[in-house]
Amino acid sequence: MGSVCLACLVPAGYVCPVSVHPEVAYFVHGRGSGHASRVPAVLGVLSTRGLRVRLFAGGSATRLLQGLQLTVDEERAPILPGPASLLRLGRRALQDRRALAAAPPKLVLSDGDQASLLAARSLALPAVALGHDQVFRSGVAHGSLPGWALAAQRLNQAPTLVATRAIAVHFLPVTSSVEGLVIARPEPQFAAKPGAAGSSGKILCYFRDANGASVVRRLAALGQEVVVYGPAMPALPTEVQRRDFDPAGFRAELLTCRAVIASAGSNLLAECVLLGKPILALYRQADSEQRLNAFMAARAHVAEAALFGEAEQTLKRFLARVERGDFARIDLAAALPPLSAALAATLDTLEL
Repeated sequence: MGSVCLACLVPAGYVCPVSVHPEVAYFVHGRGSGHASRVPAVLGVLSTRGLRVRLFAGGSATRLLQGLQLTVDEERAPILPGPASLLRLGRRALQDRRALAAAPPKLVLSDGDQASLLAARSLALPAVALGHDQVFRSGVAHGSLPGWALAAQRLNQAPTLVATRAIAVHFLPVTSSVEGLVIARPEPQFAAKPGAAGSSGKILCYFRDANGASVVRRLAALGQEVVVYGPAMPALPTEVQRRDFDPAGFRAELLTCRAVIASAGSNLLAECVLLGKPILALYRQADSEQRLNAFMAARAHVAEAALFGEAEQTLKRFLARVERGDFARIDLAAALPPLSAALAATLDTLEL
C-alpha cells in the first residue's frame, strides 16, 4: 500500500517535507465521523512539537477532513465488521508493515485503526492507541455493563493491547487503574458553555449508517422541526431539512438545537454532554460498542437509549422529557482533560 505524506494537514507555517522520513505515522479509522473529528486537535499537538506527520485515512474520514480544509491524497478503505474482517485485518497489517518499514517513524499513532498497531508491534515501533474502545478495557471504572456486549468489545479491541500507550476518549467521568492509559474527552469545539446557547427549537439528527428514516418521518408527523445531517435517506418528508455532513454547519445546529437524535457514537455523545443537550441515542442490536455507549449514557441520565427498530416507541417519552428538562447535567470539562492535554502528556512519557 502506498503511504501518504500530507504537508498540508497541519497549521500554517509548519512544513512536512516528503523527502524526510516522518516522525509520526498517524492512522485514522474511516467509519463514521468521530475518529476524523479528532484530527485537528491531534495535528495541533504534533505540530507545536515540530513533528513531521504522515496521515493515513479514508472512507468517511476523507469527506470530513475535506470539510475541515484538510486533504487526503490516498483513499484507505476502513475495515468494517463482518465474516472476512480478520482476514482483511491481517492483510492490512502486512501492507502497513511494509509502509512503515520503508520510512520508519519514531511513533505510530492510531485512532481506531488496529492493523497499524499490529504492524508497529512487529517492527518494535512505539505506538499510541487512541479511541473510545479503550474505555472498555479491564481496569476502567465504568460500572457494570451488559456482559455479552462488553465481552464483544474486549475481543474486538484485543489488537490494540499491543500499543505502548493508550488514550481513551470518553463522554462520561471515569477513572482507570490501567498503566499507560489516560482517560480524556474530545477537544472543545464550542465557545458556549452548557446551557448558554439559545434554542432554535429544532431536533438535530445524525445517523452514521443512513438508517433513521422512519424515526425522522415519525418526528415530522409529530410536528417537530427536524434537520438531518449525514448520508441521504429515502422518502423523507419535504418539510425535513436534510444536509450533507458539514462540520461547521453541524456544530452551529448543535449549539442551538433543543435536542439530538442520533446513532450512539462516542464523540457526539461527548459533545452533547459538554453542551447539556439531551440525546436519544440509537443503536443496532449487533453493534456492541454503540449499545454500550447508549446504555452508559442512559444510566447517567444524560440520554434516552433505544434500538433503531424500537425508536419510534420511545420518541414521545423522549420529547416529553426534553420538555420537562428531565436530563442530568454533567461537568465533563472539569472531570476529564481534553484530548490535546492527554496526548501532550503521553508524548512526554515517550520523550517526543
